Amino acid sequence: GTLGIAPSAEALILNLNGDDYKIRTVTGTFEDNQALLESQPWWVDDLNSTEDLSDDQVAILEDLFFANGEALIAEFGFPNVNEFANEEFGADFTFGPYTAIGFDDFFEEGDVELVGFSFFNDGGELGFFPFPLPILPTETATYLTARAVPEPSSILGLITFGGFMLKMKNRKSKEVS
Repeated sequence: GTLGIAPSAEALILNLNGDDYKIRTVTGTFEDNQALLESQPWWVDDLNSTEDLSDDQVAILEDLFFANGEALIAEFGFPNVNEFANEEFGADFTFGPYTAIGFDDFFEEGDVELVGFSFFNDGGELGFFPFPLPILPTETATYLTARAVPEPSSILGLITFGGFMLKMKNRKSKEVS
């Protein structure tokens, strides 16, 4: 299921693989945002190939880019330039926010790079980059972040528990006086 696009001024709420996520961007180097980027649902600690992505991670990325791609482009545009990809393909692409998925040596044997997925824009031709892009960890770039949105029943449970605790506190203070 991939319905449920609700744009807001700060974020998109997207349904990815059956769960709602608040999608935002962060701009800076990977090194400056490493903890945040490594906490994303698509991050793989020990990435040797894209086959190391779990079925859930693949489903999340597919929903993100294919089911919700137009919403991502409308909200976040194409803030990145990837010199390696442009040199490699003789193109002048701009890229949407990256989803950093891990480190690997996809492009240079023994030379470990940060890799991720994104959309590209080639003079009005839009597309999904079909394999991981190399991203320099020291290069300033814009990355997608996703945070799970709590279910309404979880929020209701917390409110109920808070009310119960407040009632118990009031009861105790009445017993003391």
